[in-house]
Amino acid sequence: MSESKRHHFIPKFILKNFADESNLLWVKREGEPFQTGIVNAFVESELNTFTDKKGNKDKALEVNYSQIESDAKPLVERIIEFSEKKICLPISENDKYTWNVFFYHQYGRAPDIFRKLGIEADFEDVWQQATQKFEEYAKANNIQIDAEELKNVKDPANFDKFKQNTRVTARKNHDPEILATLNRRGLAYGVVTKESDELIIGDHPFVRLGQTGNLEDPTTEFWLPISSKVAVSPYGQALDRKLIELTSSQVHLINSTIFEQSNIIASKQRSIIDGLLPQTSS
Repeated sequence: MSESKRHHFIPKFILKNFADESNLLWVKREGEPFQTGIVNAFVESELNTFTDKKGNKDKALEVNYSQIESDAKPLVERIIEFSEKKICLPISENDKYTWNVFFYHQYGRAPDIFRKLGIEADFEDVWQQATQKFEEYAKANNIQIDAEELKNVKDPANFDKFKQNTRVTARKNHDPEILATLNRRGLAYGVVTKESDELIIGDHPFVRLGQTGNLEDPTTEFWLPISSKVAVSPYGQALDRKLIELTSSQVHLINSTIFEQSNIIASKQRSIIDGLLPQTSS
């Protein structure tokens, strides 16, 4: 069981596919792009740690993510290997489920995903209202509440911990409807064919394309880059597998969308990142 405090929200085995031979990435957050190793990119201290009322730290979610990554890694490597050879990999039903679970959980791993989705906008108000309703319920039903525990629950100084614990709890849960939807879709492997083109990675790396954007719609694309040359998307019906050669314009669309929606992006080459930055006149 890993006791590491440093939790990657983009797995290291994925980051390696965007790094150079020395496992270095060009990373853009605020300010100028800088070069760093994959161990120091897309990582946050205690991101997936739940802290109970006694201060004990539960890292079960991080351990679960590690297992999901271990299951997915050999499949991802095969997808990349076959796609770069322009061969459409015919994966099994079990492998498809492994991919679906990885794909599903990767979507929710960015540190600010719940803020992006608008879920945390009124967290403190909702928390206070829920606490008040519980007090009223306990009083009406003669339920004894520990005074010290209630004080801690109502103390705004503890809200960050409650918010963190809520995030961790939300990430733990599977949404069976989304997994079922992914299971009803096939897979498209997008491969970059032009040598000078490369895909980037970001903390929000999914690119949704299509008129409806609904995963139930067979025409909806939801691309996740897994290397600088390969991306994967739900496609068509359950048994469908398709290899798509990504044009330069398609690569640019994926990269520019990731750039616009992400707080952090990374690439093997600084020139790829520079090409996405707003151009200023001298």
